[in-house]
Amino acid sequence: MLEAKPSVKILATIPKLSILDNTAKFKNFVPETTGYNFYLMFFTYIFQFIACLGSVPLFLLLLVLNGCQAPLKNKPVNSGQSVFFSPDRIRTIAVIPLNGTNAKRAKEMTRELTVQILQLNRFEVVDQYKVATLVEDEGLEGIDLSDTLVKNISSKLKADAILLGEITFFQEPESPYPILRKSPLIALSLRIVTSDPTEPKTIWSLNDTFDSKDRQVKQYVSRSERGKLAKDPSFLIHIVSKEIAKTFSF
Repeated sequence: MLEAKPSVKILATIPKLSILDNTAKFKNFVPETTGYNFYLMFFTYIFQFIACLGSVPLFLLLLVLNGCQAPLKNKPVNSGQSVFFSPDRIRTIAVIPLNGTNAKRAKEMTRELTVQILQLNRFEVVDQYKVATLVEDEGLEGIDLSDTLVKNISSKLKADAILLGEITFFQEPESPYPILRKSPLIALSLRIVTSDPTEPKTIWSLNDTFDSKDRQVKQYVSRSERGKLAKDPSFLIHIVSKEIAKTFSF
């Protein structure tokens, strides 16, 4: 007879894991990680602080260099006097209406130049109505007048010299929207001719462009007025006329 053998049970030995043990291990691990991060952050801040200290002298140096720059000067007016110029012989000036495609601005410039010349308290200026009437009667156009016409105008207006010229270009702002608005700009060609009875001569001339966005042109006015200069053509005409008149301070 076969004898029944007792069944053998093979049990795998599985270590028991305690939640408390794992928690203890985790608790022991956290301080190590936190301490590492702390030191990392600490040294990072230290390096950043040192870098900031190093940039301070550079920043101060830039400020000093910026302060040492020469101040921007006013735009010089591109005008000149001839060798025949004799300021003591000029007492009365007749300002002939300026020519130009923009009749409104040409008339405005003529009027402003007259005002600024008078404010010099150096010359007498012939009444604009008399000048305009004579120009209309004579049908004068352009800036190239014959010697005969110059003598005739000087004689009738009793002027020692004649200022004439034209606005060769004028840029209007056009758009009311700032992003589309152009900066006012004026280009001029002017000259003063003497009423010499023998041979009239050009004794002073100007050919220049004044752009309201030009940094040197902006120096003509205070900082508070630069916004007005950039959008008001009449203000630009006023300022430019004033600067031109300064060249007449013979």
